[in-house]
Amino acid sequence: MSDTPRTTIDWRQGPVPDRYRGLWRRRLLIDEDGSRDADTIVWWLQTGQLFADIRLPGDRAALAGATCFADLDATGLSCLARQEGFAGILEWTDAACAWRRKIDFRPLPGPPDEGWMEETKPGQMIERGIHRGYLEEWVQSASDADVMQEWIWHDGWNGATVLRLGDVFMLAEDRRPSPPEANSFEGDVQAAIGNEAALSALLDCEISYGHVEADGSWRIAHSTI
Repeated sequence: MSDTPRTTIDWRQGPVPDRYRGLWRRRLLIDEDGSRDADTIVWWLQTGQLFADIRLPGDRAALAGATCFADLDATGLSCLARQEGFAGILEWTDAACAWRRKIDFRPLPGPPDEGWMEETKPGQMIERGIHRGYLEEWVQSASDADVMQEWIWHDGWNGATVLRLGDVFMLAEDRRPSPPEANSFEGDVQAAIGNEAALSALLDCEISYGHVEADGSWRIAHSTI
């Protein structure tokens, strides 16, 4: 399966099927080298067309005392550089998904993000990489039975997406002025230590997950910043 060429798949655009919509939590990753990861915090929110995804290492240091990137030492900056988060438009078939990233916190080299999707039971799916031999287990935390909303806008510099499902939301806001190179992200972050402008250019890409409180306020629970 991992060697299936992309050209054999008839990707579709338009309203995403109900089975993919909702809030999903990744329970387990088995990578192609056999390593297992059940600690990374991963949320995927899929609406009728747009998606957002955040992935924070389970061992990320507490960074709450920092008010800007320059307040972080090399260890703290390394924690940020290992995060992932992205948002964009989902293309799909009855058996597979392709995540077309328009905003990407940490661009990675390699093939496009595409996977075979298998529903193992209601509210649970297994994703198998089409171009890489990984496996991910997904559990649905909220379906699209709640009110689902999506917004996307541009302010002349960058783009942003906000998705909401019931009392859950995700925000993705692109960095300025352009994404970093995929092959050198972590090294570039370390090289920029002491240079606030350079650090912001690399790291100021917000992917956030949170809840809408009873009083109407929006409270962020997890964020790349």
